[in-house]
Amino acid sequence: MKTISHPTETARRNEQNNPLVIGVLGAKGGAGATTIAVNLSSAFGQAGSTTLLDANLQQPDAALILAREPRFSLLDLLTRAPEIEQQVFEACCCEFPGQPHSRLISPPLDGHAGAAANLSMVANCLPQIQHYSNRWIVDLPRNLDRHLVNMLDKCTILTLVMEANLISLAAARRWFSIFSDLGYCDEAIVVILNRVGKKLKYMEEQVLTALAGRTVVKIPDASALTEECAIAGKPVVIKYPRDGFSKAVRELVQSIESNTPSSGQQSLQEKIKNRVLDSVSTDGKYGKHRSQYQIQNQIQHHGTEIGTKLRRTGFINNRVVI
Repeated sequence: MKTISHPTETARRNEQNNPLVIGVLGAKGGAGATTIAVNLSSAFGQAGSTTLLDANLQQPDAALILAREPRFSLLDLLTRAPEIEQQVFEACCCEFPGQPHSRLISPPLDGHAGAAANLSMVANCLPQIQHYSNRWIVDLPRNLDRHLVNMLDKCTILTLVMEANLISLAAARRWFSIFSDLGYCDEAIVVILNRVGKKLKYMEEQVLTALAGRTVVKIPDASALTEECAIAGKPVVIKYPRDGFSKAVRELVQSIESNTPSSGQQSLQEKIKNRVLDSVSTDGKYGKHRSQYQIQNQIQHHGTEIGTKLRRTGFINNRVVI
């Protein structure tokens, strides 16, 4: 595992001009990604304005964990695009209990947003409202298609939530392969090993060995506390700030900020574009004479053939990826 350092002042200043967008993705179902997203948003909110965007259009759970039923939803924002005023944005947000700097944007709780919208629409809307918050936490669904890829491209950092067992490790490895196909660098990915500290310590050691070279943050098992806090409608980091779970979430905050370059908080898509432009500028004497179309074509095809098909069409080997 890589060492964790404290965030720099330069990174803090950059948040105002280029907000941090953190994607939270579960390697498999039941890994605890939404619980992590809620508590991560609460921890970040203690240092400045933070918005949790629940991108699970069919099964939004963040509002349920916080015991909130938003009057206006993510769909209301999408219908106002491309021009969304701050008053409209704030009307579609609901505050975390006792935390005015942490807010939630949720799809309708009945799940009908899955039929009325898709993640590409959310990804296109995000740049229009991004400047209304210093940090964004996006709770991502696991259905892999081009719409999810469009949303992933908007993120600055990706966190992959998994557990210390073989099934979860196999699922995480599939996601690592997908991230590689899409051209994402390992430095932009933080692995969250959730619910550690159980009796299977040997398995945890084996999983950590398999994750060697990656940034890994361990979150202790707090199943009973998270259930209690969900009933109370409060994040664990607020209700039990001294618990080991809460301390680990604050460590996760430090890890994410230390993985964010002080030179700027670029999205994964922007990082890909810069790598392509850097390769063009050093590609012999004819590199600088390439047309803008050729450069854009390289950006579109960055990554492996599988990643290119997924980003362009959502199909791999003539079948839809789900």
